[in-house]
Amino acid sequence: ARVSASQNWASGYLKKAVSLGIYTQAEANKINLDSSISRLEVARVAALAMKLSTASISSPFSDTSNGSVLALYQAGIIEGSFNTSGLRYFYPSNSIQRSEISAIIWRINNYS
Repeated sequence: ARVSASQNWASGYLKKAVSLGIYTQAEANKINLDSSISRLEVARVAALAMKLSTASISSPFSDTSNGSVLALYQAGIIEGSFNTSGLRYFYPSNSIQRSEISAIIWRINNYS
């Protein structure tokens, strides 16, 4: 059985995101806290939480030029992955893995 949003372990974090203006309440009401989150959505939330300006650098990634992704890259928070041809990818629509979010959180906590 699905846990109600108010009882989910992440509900307090979602409330905090609303209070910080990262999500509107209407957006938050549509979020299923039991579903996975995309790498692109994590980048959007992290860049907003860090109050990073949208970067306008040339994208080092072969699969995205999203401003939040670029801002996090420029800040040293994300790196992406290289394929066998040496091209850098971010894989924005993939679900984020625990190891990846752990690295992002660690880098944010050590950001100066």
